[in-house]
Amino acid sequence: MRVERQLAEQARTAWHSGLQAARATLAGDAQARKGLLEILGRIVAVDAQREHAWFEGGQGRQRARAVSGLSQKLLMLLRIARSVRRQWRQLDEREAEQLAPWLSEVQQALDASDAPTLQALRPRVLDAAHDPQISSAQSYCLARLALLLDTALVAGLALRSVEEGSDPSEQPNRLTPHRDLALALVFGARSALAFLTVACFWLATAWPAASGAMLLTCVVCSLFASRENGAQIGMSFLRGILLAIPVAFVVGEILLPQWSGFPMLCMAMGVPLFFGALGMAKPQIGATATSFCLHFVVLVSPLNAMKFDVATFLNSAQAILLGVGAAVLAFHLLILRNPAWHARRLLAATLDDLVRLTRRSLRGAESWFGGRMADRLLQLARHYPELPQQARSRWDDGMLGLDIGDELLHLRLSLAVAQVPISRQQRNYLQQLERVLEQGPASSRADALAEPSAELLKALQALPPSDALKLAQGAVLQLQNSWRSWCRQQEESHGAA
Repeated sequence: MRVERQLAEQARTAWHSGLQAARATLAGDAQARKGLLEILGRIVAVDAQREHAWFEGGQGRQRARAVSGLSQKLLMLLRIARSVRRQWRQLDEREAEQLAPWLSEVQQALDASDAPTLQALRPRVLDAAHDPQISSAQSYCLARLALLLDTALVAGLALRSVEEGSDPSEQPNRLTPHRDLALALVFGARSALAFLTVACFWLATAWPAASGAMLLTCVVCSLFASRENGAQIGMSFLRGILLAIPVAFVVGEILLPQWSGFPMLCMAMGVPLFFGALGMAKPQIGATATSFCLHFVVLVSPLNAMKFDVATFLNSAQAILLGVGAAVLAFHLLILRNPAWHARRLLAATLDDLVRLTRRSLRGAESWFGGRMADRLLQLARHYPELPQQARSRWDDGMLGLDIGDELLHLRLSLAVAQVPISRQQRNYLQQLERVLEQGPASSRADALAEPSAELLKALQALPPSDALKLAQGAVLQLQNSWRSWCRQQEESHGAA
């Protein structure tokens, strides 16, 4: 089965989920968090399949490039939808009531997933943003709604490129995954511990079958050492081996010596493998059934010239148990059981990325930041149920970090589109923002961006008005509000001290 042919269906599912997640974000639904996690998971999964499709000829490479473009546009769509919702929360009750029909129309257009409807609505929303009778906050909100419709249309074009297998109009950047060196060292130590244990046993005993144990140790470590649930998967693997040994002994040492010919071989091996294959189709026992099938074939070792030797069989069985057992023991000894520590490290990595985002080149910054944050939010969500109640604010920390990164990207992109010359106020603002992000959120630093924000807004208001400039002004205000919210949350979670 060719992966690139499945990409079109997976891409359409991800695109549809992205539009629904954006609609739920605009509405402020209670299920918005679940929808965000679902679409982030789909984006990461589709991007992983893209790497396999790259090796399936010219059509696979074109679809792989198109999938990169779609992933980038969907992340941008989620970013802008969240920015619209943040801007909406800044409106008072009367202003929100005036814009409610526009918000409802945009939600209906996203729900319909119809390109002509989105295209017809976009200029109407943009014209409404220029109405002199509305407030500046309303104008910022409508301008972001128009940008959201633009992004939804571009995401639809990216989906068409995936389905047609054509190159995207612009060369996209691949998503950058979150790299965790500390976790990699732990996982590497697992493999090293298991390998050294079996190697020392081999040197001490000079057992000829220990080479098989070493081989199985390396195989299991290469497959499962980098999994957080490696110990559980390893135990499932070990259970499959324990089931395979008696079945393989009966088939290989009792039945086959009495039977001759290929049909008898098929009957003897086919029946256990058939039931093993049925077990592989059930996810709950899939790992155990897979291990059973693999090691059943290894232990029987069907050859043209069969050699039946009980001593050799028992040596091989013990070597397999020793090798896999050493790997599983290493997984159990070196395991991370502190999700709060893991969440703190993810927050530190997010702050580091935000600092780098203030000075990083805009080319590829969306994919670089969005891909890493998608990985981190998925990890935070996985650890969320295990965290103590007082530490569950780490999920909110991740979301607020995502919001600040989104607004920073939005500000820099808007200034680039407006072709605003780099001024003293802009340099001062980015330098102050970098210093604040390096220190991290705290209640004492809630107003750290107030003065540089006011100076930058004053400089932007002196320039000739444009849609891009209006979006930049809204981004400055939203950055300041998001930073204050993050600092207030730290005070609520950890106290004023």
